[in-house]
Amino acid sequence: MNAIICVGTLSMARIIKNRKINQFNRQVIAILLAAGAMIGWLRFQQSLRYWYYFIEIGLDPHPVYLAVSGALIGIAFSLALILLLMRRRITRKFILGMSMVTAAWLWIDRLFVIQPASRAAYLPSVILLTALLIILNLLSQFLP
Repeated sequence: MNAIICVGTLSMARIIKNRKINQFNRQVIAILLAAGAMIGWLRFQQSLRYWYYFIEIGLDPHPVYLAVSGALIGIAFSLALILLLMRRRITRKFILGMSMVTAAWLWIDRLFVIQPASRAAYLPSVILLTALLIILNLLSQFLP
């Protein structure tokens, strides 16, 4: 009888430990998603704010590209954060798909859209953002 109680206690301790780890994962994921949403919305806002300046200096890509891509990043990361906070089952799959599309877009953007002279300057930031998206994916796989 004591062995049954002991096993029950161990499983209860394991459940409590798993809940604490899961709560920590949720907090880290929420911080990463909030940061991604803020980056997207700031890109959108700044492209609108400096619209005429960007046109005047002949920025390539056009400010429309900056505004649309910033809005899409902001919408995607905001929606992922809302799904995470609402504890929806689709959150894990949405984060996985969103981060894979975002990582692919980052690399395509840096390789084909940006001018060849400035590609090397952006390489460290693209590598860092890709690493953060991979961490986001790995953490989201442990969501219930």
